[in-house]
Amino acid sequence: LGAGFSLKFIDLFLKVDYGVSPAAVFLVSFAQNIFAAWLTPIAKKLLVRLKEKGYRAKLGVVFLWSISLFFLALICIPGMPLPMVIMSIVMMQSLNSCTRAFNRAQLVNFLPREKIATYMTWDALNKANQGGVAIFGAQLVAIGGYRGCFIGTFIILTIRSMIYLGFTLRKGTVYKGAYLRARAETEAAGNNASGSWK
Repeated sequence: LGAGFSLKFIDLFLKVDYGVSPAAVFLVSFAQNIFAAWLTPIAKKLLVRLKEKGYRAKLGVVFLWSISLFFLALICIPGMPLPMVIMSIVMMQSLNSCTRAFNRAQLVNFLPREKIATYMTWDALNKANQGGVAIFGAQLVAIGGYRGCFIGTFIILTIRSMIYLGFTLRKGTVYKGAYLRARAETEAAGNNASGSWK
Protein backbone atom coordinates (compact mmCIF):
# COMPACT_ATOMS: atom_id res chain seq x y z
CA LEU A 1 0.00 0.00 0.00
CA GLY A 2 2.75 2.45 0.93
CA ALA A 3 4.74 1.69 -2.22
CA GLY A 4 1.81 2.34 -4.53
CA PHE A 5 0.64 5.29 -2.44
CA SER A 6 3.46 7.68 -3.27
CA LEU A 7 6.70 5.95 -4.18
CA LYS A 8 5.46 5.83 -7.77
CA PHE A 9 5.88 9.61 -7.77
CA ILE A 10 9.53 9.71 -6.70
CA ASP A 11 10.74 10.20 -10.28
CA LEU A 12 8.26 13.03 -10.94
CA PHE A 13 9.17 14.60 -7.60
CA LEU A 14 12.83 14.79 -8.59
CA LYS A 15 12.01 16.15 -12.04
CA VAL A 16 9.40 18.73 -11.00
CA ASP A 17 10.75 19.98 -7.66
CA TYR A 18 14.48 19.74 -8.38
CA GLY A 19 14.70 19.82 -12.18
CA VAL A 20 16.55 16.51 -12.39
CA SER A 21 17.02 15.25 -15.94
CA PRO A 22 15.47 11.93 -17.04
CA ALA A 23 18.96 10.41 -17.38
CA ALA A 24 19.79 11.36 -13.77
CA VAL A 25 16.45 9.93 -12.57
CA PHE A 26 17.36 6.67 -14.32
CA LEU A 27 20.73 6.66 -12.54
CA VAL A 28 18.95 7.11 -9.18
CA SER A 29 16.73 4.10 -9.93
CA PHE A 30 19.79 2.12 -10.99
CA ALA A 31 21.57 3.04 -7.75
CA GLN A 32 18.52 1.86 -5.76
CA ASN A 33 18.73 -1.60 -7.34
CA ILE A 34 22.50 -1.82 -6.85
CA PHE A 35 22.31 -0.80 -3.19
CA ALA A 36 19.37 -3.16 -2.57
CA ALA A 37 21.40 -6.05 -4.01
CA TRP A 38 24.39 -5.02 -1.87
CA LEU A 39 22.38 -4.60 1.34
CA THR A 40 20.40 -7.85 1.05
CA PRO A 41 23.26 -10.18 2.14
CA ILE A 42 24.26 -7.67 4.84
CA ALA A 43 20.69 -7.66 6.15
CA LYS A 44 20.68 -11.46 6.08
CA LYS A 45 23.88 -11.58 8.15
CA LEU A 46 22.37 -9.11 10.63
CA LEU A 47 19.24 -11.22 11.06
CA VAL A 48 21.26 -14.42 11.45
CA ARG A 49 23.54 -12.73 13.99
CA LEU A 50 20.55 -11.56 16.02
CA LYS A 51 19.15 -15.08 16.03
CA GLU A 52 22.50 -16.50 17.13
CA LYS A 53 22.61 -13.98 19.99
CA GLY A 54 19.19 -15.14 21.17
CA TYR A 55 17.07 -12.27 19.82
CA ARG A 56 14.20 -12.56 17.40
CA ALA A 57 15.29 -12.01 13.79
CA LYS A 58 12.14 -9.97 13.13
CA LEU A 59 13.54 -7.24 15.40
CA GLY A 60 16.23 -6.75 12.77
CA VAL A 61 13.53 -6.16 10.18
CA VAL A 62 11.94 -3.50 12.42
CA PHE A 63 15.37 -1.91 12.90
CA LEU A 64 16.00 -1.70 9.14
CA TRP A 65 12.49 -0.35 8.53
CA SER A 66 13.07 2.30 11.21
CA ILE A 67 16.21 3.50 9.44
CA SER A 68 14.23 3.57 6.18
CA LEU A 69 11.56 5.71 7.87
CA PHE A 70 14.27 8.13 9.00
CA PHE A 71 15.37 8.64 5.40
CA LEU A 72 11.74 9.03 4.28
CA ALA A 73 11.28 11.70 6.95
CA LEU A 74 14.25 13.59 5.49
CA ILE A 75 12.54 13.62 2.09
CA CYS A 76 9.40 15.10 3.68
CA ILE A 77 11.32 18.15 4.99
CA PRO A 78 10.95 21.13 2.59
CA GLY A 79 14.10 22.74 1.25
CA MET A 80 16.36 19.70 1.61
CA PRO A 81 19.45 19.85 -0.66
CA LEU A 82 19.27 17.66 -3.75
CA PRO A 83 22.25 15.41 -2.78
CA MET A 84 20.61 14.68 0.58
CA VAL A 85 17.29 13.92 -1.11
CA ILE A 86 18.91 11.54 -3.61
CA MET A 87 20.84 9.75 -0.85
CA SER A 88 17.66 9.46 1.23
CA ILE A 89 15.67 8.04 -1.69
CA VAL A 90 18.33 5.45 -2.49
CA MET A 91 18.75 4.37 1.13
CA MET A 92 15.02 4.33 1.87
CA GLN A 93 14.19 2.13 -1.13
CA SER A 94 17.19 -0.14 -0.60
CA LEU A 95 16.45 -0.74 3.09
CA ASN A 96 12.84 -1.58 2.29
CA SER A 97 13.86 -3.96 -0.50
CA CYS A 98 16.55 -5.85 1.42
CA THR A 99 14.01 -7.25 3.91
CA ARG A 100 11.53 -8.56 1.33
CA ALA A 101 13.35 -11.86 0.79
CA PHE A 102 13.34 -12.61 4.53
CA ASN A 103 9.66 -11.75 4.99
CA ARG A 104 8.65 -13.74 1.92
CA ALA A 105 10.67 -16.75 3.05
CA GLN A 106 9.10 -16.55 6.51
CA LEU A 107 5.60 -16.46 5.04
CA VAL A 108 6.23 -19.26 2.56
CA ASN A 109 7.72 -21.46 5.31
CA PHE A 110 4.67 -20.77 7.47
CA LEU A 111 2.13 -21.62 4.76
CA PRO A 112 1.09 -25.20 3.99
CA ARG A 113 2.70 -26.46 0.78
CA GLU A 114 -0.61 -26.52 -1.10
CA LYS A 115 -1.24 -22.83 -0.27
CA ILE A 116 2.05 -21.48 -1.68
CA ALA A 117 0.73 -21.19 -5.26
CA THR A 118 -2.31 -19.25 -4.00
CA TYR A 119 -0.03 -16.88 -2.06
CA MET A 120 2.13 -16.22 -5.14
CA THR A 121 -1.03 -15.41 -7.13
CA TRP A 122 -2.22 -12.90 -4.51
CA ASP A 123 1.28 -11.42 -4.34
CA ALA A 124 1.19 -10.77 -8.09
CA LEU A 125 -2.26 -9.17 -7.75
CA ASN A 126 -0.92 -6.97 -4.96
CA LYS A 127 1.72 -5.56 -7.33
CA ALA A 128 -1.03 -4.80 -9.85
CA ASN A 129 -3.09 -3.18 -7.09
CA GLN A 130 -0.31 -0.65 -6.45
CA GLY A 131 -1.22 1.05 -9.72
CA GLY A 132 -4.76 1.60 -8.46
CA VAL A 133 -3.54 2.93 -5.12
CA ALA A 134 -1.33 5.39 -7.03
CA ILE A 135 -4.51 7.12 -8.24
CA PHE A 136 -5.32 8.02 -4.64
CA GLY A 137 -1.74 9.19 -4.18
CA ALA A 138 -2.11 11.44 -7.20
CA GLN A 139 -5.08 13.13 -5.55
CA LEU A 140 -2.93 13.84 -2.49
CA VAL A 141 -0.21 15.26 -4.72
CA ALA A 142 -2.77 17.62 -6.25
CA ILE A 143 -3.89 18.73 -2.77
CA GLY A 144 -0.70 18.82 -0.70
CA GLY A 145 2.14 18.45 -3.18
CA TYR A 146 4.61 15.61 -3.43
CA ARG A 147 5.85 16.02 0.14
CA GLY A 148 2.28 15.90 1.44
CA CYS A 149 1.89 12.55 -0.30
CA PHE A 150 5.19 11.35 1.16
CA ILE A 151 3.98 12.26 4.64
CA GLY A 152 0.97 10.01 4.04
CA THR A 153 3.36 7.22 3.04
CA PHE A 154 5.41 7.86 6.19
CA ILE A 155 2.28 7.40 8.32
CA ILE A 156 1.30 4.18 6.54
CA LEU A 157 4.80 2.66 6.80
CA THR A 158 5.03 3.66 10.48
CA ILE A 159 1.76 1.84 11.15
CA ARG A 160 3.15 -1.17 9.27
CA SER A 161 6.27 -1.20 11.45
CA MET A 162 4.22 -0.89 14.64
CA ILE A 163 1.94 -3.79 13.63
CA TYR A 164 4.96 -5.92 12.71
CA LEU A 165 6.66 -5.09 16.01
CA GLY A 166 3.47 -5.82 17.94
CA PHE A 167 3.15 -9.18 16.20
CA THR A 168 6.79 -9.98 17.03
CA LEU A 169 6.37 -9.11 20.70
CA ARG A 170 3.06 -10.96 20.95
CA LYS A 171 4.77 -14.25 20.08
CA GLY A 172 6.78 -14.17 23.29
CA THR A 173 9.88 -12.69 24.83
CA VAL A 174 12.17 -10.60 22.65
CA TYR A 175 15.36 -12.11 24.07
CA LYS A 176 15.52 -15.90 23.98
CA GLY A 177 19.16 -16.35 24.92
CA ALA A 178 18.46 -17.58 28.46
CA TYR A 179 15.78 -19.96 27.18
CA LEU A 180 18.10 -21.34 24.49
CA ARG A 181 20.94 -21.83 26.97
CA ALA A 182 18.62 -23.60 29.42
CA ARG A 183 17.34 -25.89 26.67
CA ALA A 184 20.91 -26.68 25.54
CA GLU A 185 21.91 -27.50 29.13
CA THR A 186 18.86 -29.75 29.54
CA GLU A 187 19.66 -31.58 26.31
CA ALA A 188 23.30 -31.96 27.34
CA ALA A 189 22.26 -33.35 30.74
CA GLY A 190 19.90 -35.78 29.04
CA ASN A 191 22.63 -36.94 26.67
CA ASN A 192 25.04 -37.44 29.58
CA ALA A 193 22.44 -39.43 31.51
CA SER A 194 21.70 -41.67 28.52
CA GLY A 195 25.45 -42.12 27.97
CA SER A 196 25.99 -43.18 31.57
CA TRP A 197 23.20 -45.77 31.31
CA LYS A 198 24.90 -47.24 28.29
